[in-house]
Amino acid sequence: MMRSRIIHVIALNLCGLIACGSSSAQRIGNNAPSSRTEASLRRYIDALENGQPNYNEMSPGLAAAVRQQLPAILEIIKKVGAFQSLTFIGVGSDGWDVYDAKFANDVLEWRVKPLAADGKVEGRRFNVLSESPVS
Repeated sequence: MMRSRIIHVIALNLCGLIACGSSSAQRIGNNAPSSRTEASLRRYIDALENGQPNYNEMSPGLAAAVRQQLPAILEIIKKVGAFQSLTFIGVGSDGWDVYDAKFANDVLEWRVKPLAADGKVEGRRFNVLSESPVS
């Protein structure tokens, strides 16, 4: 009897961690973006093009990571050229929204974690999509 209770509790906790029945799981199933990620990403790209990341919109952990990686991020942003458009691609299996950002010289795939309750971005990353690496 005790064993089944423990398994049941663990299953409930795992379901909570995976977001069973939550808006995240629903967004994945519906392939619907979180309501604020696109506007946040547009502001971030604009801020990067101006060389001044909007740290006030980031969680402390993300802000620290951006500060550490800023020279490399800005170098890539400079090489891909002027921002042109942003297209929602879908919701990844991790629940992060996926966007393709078209620039004058390349396309970057951005992944953005849904914003926290306080409106801060807790996770954001990009990949260069071209066949020839930006160097």
